Amino acid sequence: MKRYLGVLIPAVGFIVSAGIAAWLIGVYAPWYRLPYLVQTHEIVLRLVIALILCLLIAVLVVGARALVDRRGRFNRELLALALAPVLPAGLEIYNGVQGSRYFLINSNIVTFADRAPPLIEASSVAAFAFFVAALAMSFRLLGGRGR
Repeated sequence: MKRYLGVLIPAVGFIVSAGIAAWLIGVYAPWYRLPYLVQTHEIVLRLVIALILCLLIAVLVVGARALVDRRGRFNRELLALALAPVLPAGLEIYNGVQGSRYFLINSNIVTFADRAPPLIEASSVAAFAFFVAALAMSFRLLGGRGR
């Protein structure tokens, strides 16, 4: 049961953060599309997305090797790859929330629709990081069953 918790926690995090992003896009910013997330001028966001994409490729490669091996040799690597997106995604979430608060501090805008784009970026990056973590933990669960 403990092994399934390692997959369940990031999967629930992915569902919640992707649901928040979808809700924010649907209600407050229907014009917002996923390419806007990558075409931003914020270098931190671009670096975080590039780092998480590299981690996704590493998870797929190590996960494929773990599925072929099935002896649990890659459990540590997959656990490290599952925990790796936490710090950069946390940095971007903090940056997005602070960017949202910037509108409240420096302007008279109090509508939530004007604060939504930085929150959409933050929740999208969180969903992406949780997806990578859930995928790594799934490979760890499936590849760790030895004979």
